[in-house]
Amino acid sequence: MSEKIRKDDDNEKKEFDVAIAGTADTFTGTQTEGTSSVIINKPVINVQLKEWIDAKELYDDKVRDVSTPNPSQMRSIIISLADSLYNLFGMNYSPKSEGKIPPVTTLANSGEFKLKKNRPDLYRDLVSLDELYGKLKHPDSQRIQSVMGLLTKELVKKYMKIIKKIWIWALDVIHRGDVSADQLIEFENFDV
Repeated sequence: MSEKIRKDDDNEKKEFDVAIAGTADTFTGTQTEGTSSVIINKPVINVQLKEWIDAKELYDDKVRDVSTPNPSQMRSIIISLADSLYNLFGMNYSPKSEGKIPPVTTLANSGEFKLKKNRPDLYRDLVSLDELYGKLKHPDSQRIQSVMGLLTKELVKKYMKIIKKIWIWALDVIHRGDVSADQLIEFENFDV
């Protein structure tokens, strides 16, 4: 990865090369100092990891060492985890119907991904996450309190572990068993 510092309108920006999972393409991006959710100083950056990183940081900052975490922060973590999988599996999805994004469980079984067949244990967990995600992302105004009451520190921890496993499995599929350490760094350096 190349990283250069340049001045632009008196704001310091960093330039860096980015590799996208499953491709050999790279592009140069910039990050203005103080912005969030951009990884710098890593040889390879998978841009689909943004939501995973957001969830991981929120978990570390607001849930991990807190005895009674805020339900809205736990909701944000669950939504970010599911969104990270939408980005991962939806990257190469060819929609059969315009305008409607299929459930993440469908995306996880499309193209080269066959999660249900190859990892039925992870697929079952993904189905339960997707059900919870639907309730949290688009809550029924009359049931929001009961849905938020489902959120516990243990449940968030469970889904952090599951999504970590799914990401590692998917990267292995994408890279046909030859996943570089740079692609795995965001997972190996995180223990729930």
